[in-house]
Amino acid sequence: MKAIVIYYSWGGNTKSIAEKVARELNCGAARIDTVVPYEGDYNSIVDRGADEVKRGYEPEIKPLGVDLSDYDTVILGTPVWWYTFAPAVKTFLSHNDLTGKKIYTFATNGGWIGHTLKDVKSACPGAKPIGITAIPDYELLYKGSKTGAYLTIEPKKNSIVPIAVWEVTAADEKRLDTYEGCPTFYYKKEVRLPVKLASGKTKKLTAFVYIMHEERSLGIPSLAYIRTREEGYRNFGFDTKFLNAAYEISAKEVQR
Repeated sequence: MKAIVIYYSWGGNTKSIAEKVARELNCGAARIDTVVPYEGDYNSIVDRGADEVKRGYEPEIKPLGVDLSDYDTVILGTPVWWYTFAPAVKTFLSHNDLTGKKIYTFATNGGWIGHTLKDVKSACPGAKPIGITAIPDYELLYKGSKTGAYLTIEPKKNSIVPIAVWEVTAADEKRLDTYEGCPTFYYKKEVRLPVKLASGKTKKLTAFVYIMHEERSLGIPSLAYIRTREEGYRNFGFDTKFLNAAYEISAKEVQR
C-alpha cells in the first residue's frame, strides 16, 4: 500500500490530526489550500461556510504538488462545515479522479458536528439514555473561547436546567473528557437528582455534569451550534425557551 494524507485545515485542528496520521502510517501528506484564503473571526467563517455549502460553491484551490496516480490509498481529512465537508474538499473531490483507490476519511469539529444524539452514540458506543431530569438553582448560559461560544451552566436561585441522563462506561467517560476538553475547558461536578426513567418511574441517581470554568466570558454561539442544540432539546421533549433565554443573556452582554 502506498498511502498519502490529503487534508484541508482552517484553524489547525485537522492539520494536527493529519500530521499524526501521516507519522503513524509513515507516509506523506499534502494540504489543500484555497487560492483566496478564508479571513475573519470564527463566527464569520462559520456563516460564510454555511452559505458556500448551501450554494454548492467550490473555491479555487492551489495545486497539491503531488501526483495522485502514484498512490493507491488516500486518507482524506476535513473540518466539519455546516454538517458536511469543507467547500475546499468539495473542490478537490470534483477535480481529482480517485477511481480505484481506497479512500479513508476523518473529520474534526469544534463541538458542533451536528445531530447531538448521533454524536454521543458514535463517540461513546457504550452510552445509552436512561432518563430526563432538571438541575435546580442553575441557569443555562453561552460562554466563550477563541473557537466560539458553547453551553454551560452556572448557579442561579429559582432557575432550572433540563438535562438528559446517560449511562456511560468508564471508557465512554474518558472519551467524553477528551471531547469536552476536561479539565482545561470544562470541569466535572457530581449531582444527585430524581430522574424520570423511560419506564415512567422516578429514581434518584448520581450523575456528573460538565461545567465551563466560570471565568470565561459570555459569547454569541454560531447559528449551526444553536440549531444542533435545539434539535437535541426537541429530541428529549425539552422546551427551547431555555436556549432562547441563554442567547438573550449573551446578546445583551455583547451589546453593552
